[in-house]
Amino acid sequence: GFELLDVHGKRRYLAQMKKRRTTKGFSLPYQLRLESSQGRLALEMDRLYPNAPVNASLFHIPPPN
Repeated sequence: GFELLDVHGKRRYLAQMKKRRTTKGFSLPYQLRLESSQGRLALEMDRLYPNAPVNASLFHIPPPN
């Protein structure tokens, strides 16, 4: 897993990739757990799309008017 610590060394967040699946030649996590002192969150993906086409316009931020 991955931990984010504060300046005193106390854990703020923990992220764990619990299960992996090979899809189109990529070993990808499909179960992810996030944990902090405020609670936990578990995500499980049922479909993964490695190298999916992405429209470049998604990364364009228009200037403010």
